[in-house]
Parts: sequence; C-alpha cells; structure tokens
Amino acid sequence: MILASSLTILQTFAILSGVPDLCGELHRDDDGEAYVDALGQVFPRYCQPSGPDAPILDAELCCEIDETSDLAVCDFPDVYDRCTTGERYACEYGEATEAGVTCYQPFVDACDMGLCLEYVGPPPVEATESLLCCTSQGCEPLAADVAWTCMEAGGYVTVCADGQTNEDGTVTCFDD
Repeated sequence: MILASSLTILQTFAILSGVPDLCGELHRDDDGEAYVDALGQVFPRYCQPSGPDAPILDAELCCEIDETSDLAVCDFPDVYDRCTTGERYACEYGEATEAGVTCYQPFVDACDMGLCLEYVGPPPVEATESLLCCTSQGCEPLAADVAWTCMEAGGYVTVCADGQTNEDGTVTCFDD
C-alpha cells in the first residue's frame, strides 16, 4: 500500500504542476480500474520495469506516445525548454541513452522478498535481470508488456537483478 500511496502523491504533484506523470498512465481492466498487485504496485503503460534501485532522473520530457503498442519515445525539451514533438511528461526514475530517455517503474527486489539463493561456487556466467510474477504457486518469468496479468493471477511482481534462466524456463535469483 505504500507504493500505491506514493503513486497517489506523485499523481497529485503532477496535476498541480500541470505536467502528467508518464508512469501515472496505467494499465486498466475492462471496468477502467487500475491493475494493482498483491503488494500495491501498479503497472504503468509507458515506463519500463526496473528494480528498486532505478536511477533518479526527476525531469520533464517530451514524449511521443504510441497507445497501440504501449511505447513512449521520450527526449529532453530543446534549449528553449520546448517540446518540438510529443507532449510534456514528468519522469521521476529514468536515464538518458543514445536512443533517447527511458523512464522506469521500480518494483520490489526478489531478494528483499526472500526469494534469492546464495551463490554456490562461481556466479552464473550470464546473469540476467528478470521480471517475475510470484503467486502461491511460486514465481515465474513475466514479460514486461503483460506485467499487469500478474494481478489477475493474485500475485505480485518482483525483479530478479542477478538471475539465471534455467533450461525449464524458470529463473533462479541469487543474492549479489
């Protein structure tokens, strides 16, 4: 519920400043209700999932939104603080790359939820970051573009920062 309360505060700030929060644009069910997982986390349409240590950007961006593919292409305003393309959005967590700016939605870390194993022997050669949906049946890999489906399963979303994909498609998370 803390995350949901924080989101409400951020959305209120965005409304008062007149600039909508890019991560405040949420996936919604058929009744228009925002998807919320068992931990109170929400599922933004245009922000990429990230672990709790997402870099802070705290900037206003110019974003072109593609509603059919749930993609936002964002960049900083020009030297005169204008958006020459797209609309202005606030982005709290994100980073600039050569391709533009990516906004992130932090999710809880799998290790903080007690889901990680200690390394036994050398760490995995190719550690990967994975998004997981955890229910009473266990945790399964989850594609970012359908993270909201985890709520329908009664679960919660977590990020496995140092994981290894197993042959059966499951992910093993390790303490870093």
